[in-house]
Amino acid sequence: MNMTPGFPYRVVAKDAAAQSTSSLGASKELQLFSLAADGLDCIAGVGRSQINFSRVNFPEHIHPRCIEVHFCLRGQLTFAADGREYRCMPGDVFLTQPDVPHRLVERKHGQRHYWLLFKFPKRRGEPVPGLDEKESALLCRRLAAIKKRQFRGDERLKALFQNLFAICESEPSGGLRSIKLKATTLMILLVILDCAERKASATSTVNKRMHEVIDEIRRNPAKATSTEELAQKAALSESRFSVLFKRATGLPPHSFIVSCRMEEVKRLLRETDKPISAIADEMGFASPRHLAAQFQQFFGMAPREFRGASA
Repeated sequence: MNMTPGFPYRVVAKDAAAQSTSSLGASKELQLFSLAADGLDCIAGVGRSQINFSRVNFPEHIHPRCIEVHFCLRGQLTFAADGREYRCMPGDVFLTQPDVPHRLVERKHGQRHYWLLFKFPKRRGEPVPGLDEKESALLCRRLAAIKKRQFRGDERLKALFQNLFAICESEPSGGLRSIKLKATTLMILLVILDCAERKASATSTVNKRMHEVIDEIRRNPAKATSTEELAQKAALSESRFSVLFKRATGLPPHSFIVSCRMEEVKRLLRETDKPISAIADEMGFASPRHLAAQFQQFFGMAPREFRGASA
């Protein structure tokens, strides 16, 4: 099943160049699924991407009556909203409320993310499927109250989205499919609420230290750091650290470090004239060949090819 849902999407930019890039739809890179036939009109669309080529200059747009959620799995997603840019790394969620103008600043080769549009009911008498009117009103109020644009998700979102797409692709039409989809999408919304409503002041010392470690990796991905050393900084055992780290980012520590490191390599290739050998040394690779092999595996092209395409 791979179809283009008629989800609410309206370009707000006025210039002709932006208008010409405003078409969205299913493709080899972006799979979109409609759940309307399964009785979930409140889910205006769900999707997953595996980007094979870079693109910039996406139009600014809004989604009337819809909350839009992106969950980053791999690579970096950069969005613009509220007059600023939001850089989302693996494990991050980016969320916009209805009628908030926003755009994807750049779509980069190798990105992977999940995407969902939740549409608020028009009338109170049209509750979210699977909930009664009172429960639906409560859920909608809480979702509408989310003020954060960007926040950390966790591994539950990855598992739930994977299950959602497995149902979309393999579960035959019928009542059981509808029940599974309703339960899974409801859990996705509840986990998003849980992640968005976490208060920094209420987090434990363990969580605070964990987030400090994650932020340090993002700031300096080239620093060669073992899981053991990271666990010591967080004052945790290595096994406990690995569990909490994956819960916070959606990736094991080593995979997260590699992802951040490869994004920094891409930035250096695109924004500087440094030789690839110098970049390999700076980023902690054993050799330029090692960097090239990792880059090819991650993004499907050689560093020189990427630099040439970005020029």
